[in-house]
Amino acid sequence: MKVPIDLLRSFSIYTLSNLLNAALPFLFLPILTKWLTPAEFGVLAFYQVVCSLLTPSIMIGGDNAISRDYHLIEGERFKNAWTQSNVLSFLSFSLFAVLIISASFLKLSIINLPYYWILIGLLYAYLVSIIERELALLRMKNKPITYGILRLSRSTLDFGLSICLLLVFSKSWEFRAYGEFIAAVIFALGYIVYQFWNGNWVFKIDFKEIKRLLLFGSPLVLHTLSSVSLNFIDRVIIEDVLTLSDVGLYAVAYQIGLIIHMAQNSFNQAWIPFLYEKLKRITDDLKLRLVRLTWFYILGMAVFITLFVLVGVPIIMRLFIGGEYAGIEPLILWIAIGYGFNGIYKMLVNYLVFLGRTKIIGLSTMVAAILNIGLNLWLIPLYGLTAAAVSTAIAFGIHMLIIWIASARSYPMPWFSQKVFKGGVGS
Repeated sequence: MKVPIDLLRSFSIYTLSNLLNAALPFLFLPILTKWLTPAEFGVLAFYQVVCSLLTPSIMIGGDNAISRDYHLIEGERFKNAWTQSNVLSFLSFSLFAVLIISASFLKLSIINLPYYWILIGLLYAYLVSIIERELALLRMKNKPITYGILRLSRSTLDFGLSICLLLVFSKSWEFRAYGEFIAAVIFALGYIVYQFWNGNWVFKIDFKEIKRLLLFGSPLVLHTLSSVSLNFIDRVIIEDVLTLSDVGLYAVAYQIGLIIHMAQNSFNQAWIPFLYEKLKRITDDLKLRLVRLTWFYILGMAVFITLFVLVGVPIIMRLFIGGEYAGIEPLILWIAIGYGFNGIYKMLVNYLVFLGRTKIIGLSTMVAAILNIGLNLWLIPLYGLTAAAVSTAIAFGIHMLIIWIASARSYPMPWFSQKVFKGGVGS
């Protein structure tokens, strides 16, 4: 089967850069599991959940809007869209800052984290919104090498600073979080200066454009928050029903399962600009080609997950993971299956993003998140940690099916046509 060379090239570069980027947490994992107890690891994981919840509320779909607009508008209009997307994120950050500071003065107890760390998490989320918007633009410009170098540089600085802080000050989760935060500050400021230097900022506030971006991105906030729930709410429920040590065990299993996420995300990063470019000039032959590539991807993902579970996981457990974390293999299996479903979902949801049909994306993800919460609340007290991973895999599977149906209705493609299976992938 012949795969387009440009897609294969981009996929290979994204895979290599993401693999190197993912290798850093794995190399760092033995240090963390040695220096931090499962309970401390659980607190760190909980803080990262808070950051993950705040980020989409600050981003408001800015990375998706930029990715779509890059293929639909040009010149000064695109510069204006870029600027107003950044303005919208700053306005959202300011609103959340006022709310959190007000809650701290009123001494309201919201979550089990000090307000200082909630504010640090909020600022971190704003910095990430700047970084991710820039990285999205690099992907649309089909610059995977630059993208990979910048991502790897930030991760290297992130973990390098964390190790230094942990060694110099204290082996506690706070200094791991400080390293992450300082690295984000440096890179976000660098991106701001770069865009200013290249004349990409428009020095005005365009409320009409902000409204357009808000209408496009608001449903994606619901989508991303629900996605965070799909990925992380199980840890919150584990912390409530079981113990922080169990959260730590689950977090390590999830870290290993993220290898599947890395693989499917690498392909999606290459796939989006490839797909959008084809959709601008779509024909029946191109539809058949896109569908063949999608089926080929699904088959390849199934093979990769099988090899990962049977061969890769035992090696990782033996070489990288401490004895305190033994017995998490069943969790990794179900997490891998869940991310396999999520990879198929990503191949399908891009059609809806291209059409601007973000409402159905947000609603479908919310349904899957509610299902995930219900299954976790029901099954974790009965069956423990494994139930959390199984529940999440089921929710990912249902989410994938909903989006497949919605995508097929909104953008008909010959998914089950006999013609699809008569030609090669590249034909």
